[in-house]
Formats: sequence, structure tokens, C-alpha cells
Amino acid sequence: MIRWPSAEPATLLAHWPRGLGEAKLFLSSGLSAACLWRVGESLALRAMPVAQCSLEVMLQRHRWMRQARSAGLSVVPDLIPHSQGGTALVHGPWIVEMQQWMTGTADLEERPQPVRVQQACQTLGLLHRIWQRDSQSSARAPAIERRLAECRDAELERWRERSWRLQPCLVDIHREHVLFTGQQVSGIVDYATAQWDIPHADLARLLGSLAEDDEALWQTGLEAYAQAAPLPEVELIRRLDRVGAWIALQRWERWRAAGPLTPAAQRRWERLHRRVSTWNRLAE
Repeated sequence: MIRWPSAEPATLLAHWPRGLGEAKLFLSSGLSAACLWRVGESLALRAMPVAQCSLEVMLQRHRWMRQARSAGLSVVPDLIPHSQGGTALVHGPWIVEMQQWMTGTADLEERPQPVRVQQACQTLGLLHRIWQRDSQSSARAPAIERRLAECRDAELERWRERSWRLQPCLVDIHREHVLFTGQQVSGIVDYATAQWDIPHADLARLLGSLAEDDEALWQTGLEAYAQAAPLPEVELIRRLDRVGAWIALQRWERWRAAGPLTPAAQRRWERLHRRVSTWNRLAE
């Protein structure tokens, strides 16, 4: 049974200076138990369970966000310090943060315009290039380990023992987290799962969501990314997408069996179901 934040937003807002505006619930996620409120016109208040993220991890993610903004990447939300000067705090069982509300809307069309795929992937490349300065020592790739922990895949197994230079990655970057104003990316939102990983993981997640199995859109996205950052091995990107989509569909099937999905969640399930069903038909 998922517990929702027990504190009223007014209680959470008490940690920030007064007069920021009224908090209106924008999103409550039955999957992560996180809640997002829009505060006034320009701020976003977010609460998520401490069980899902420690304060130390959240502050590390904030350091990465500040690094990107300091490098001039304004699509990353600004962080609003609370009254004690930090950018996140623990309030009972919840970690709370305040960010800039990013303008724009996500592209939910069945087939996004190529220019938007291009802009999204180029922006991701710019973010990765900034974060590459903060790379870690070599290790196994978490993106590969996560997938192999849930299913066997001979193609991924051959990449498993390789040592990778890990860097900050978004991990859960998909079409609903990239906002557009016109044809330009105006915001990349939701850094709640950012962690050390390989850039292949972000490209697989984003292009699998935006381009699905449209080869022309995949090529557009990969070429755009390569204009901003070194392009990782495409073969691994495509395999991470394929295996990740199959695993994600199994999760969504369990969540659907537990109760009705929200409209946004239903759209994501439908896209995954269509993709995997097509692969299965082609394999017969």
C-alpha cells in the first residue's frame, strides 16, 4: 500500500521564505509515492520518500544540476535554497526540494517531429559533455547490471565484464521529461534517479521513448547527439533499449494488474506493449 506524503504542502513550504505563492498539487505518482506541487507560477515543490533516496544522494544530484547550470545549460532547473541554506531537507519520512518550474510541454505525439528529436538528443549530449568532467574510475556498467539482474540476455552478457568510465547520467530520461517551447528544448526535468552510469543508458532510454522503432528518427537523434558529445557504441545503445523495454513492460503489466493506471501511465504501457508485440510478431 503506497503512502502519500502526510504533511500538507503548507507545512513543507514553511522551510522556505514566505510569500512564494500557493502550492497546487500537480502530480502524485502511485509508482514512486512522490508528490509535485506547483508553487505560484515559477516554482516546483517536490516530496519523495526517504526510503527511496537518502539526503546525501539527493544533494549529490543537486551538485550535478548546479554544475550543468554553471556551465550555461539553462534547461536544467535552478534550485531554491531553504531557510537553512541547503537545497534539500528531510521532513519526517520525506525528502523535500524546491526547484524552478520549467516552462514548455512534453511532446506526446505518436511520431515526434524530427527537429524535436534532434533538439532533445543534442541537449542530452550537451549535458553529458558537461558531466563527463566528473567521471569516475572504471567499473562495470550499472545499466547492464540492472538489466541482467532481471533477465538473461546473451548479447548484453558479452558487454558485462568490460570496465567503463562512469559519469553522472539521468537514467530515467524519457519523452515526458523533455519540455519544448516551439521546436526548442526549454527544460529537462526530474533528476530523482540520476546516478553514476554510462551515457549509453540515457540515449537508449530517450530514443526508445521518442523514436521507438522508427529508424529514421533514431539516426536523426544519434547524429544530433554526436554534434554535442562523443557518440557511444550504437550497438550497445540499441540493445539496452530493447532489453530495457521488455523488462519495463513486465513491470507495467504487474502494476496494471494491481489497479488502474493514470492516463499518462496508460500511454506509456500502450507504447511499450505495441513495441514488444511487434518484435514478437517479427520473430515468429
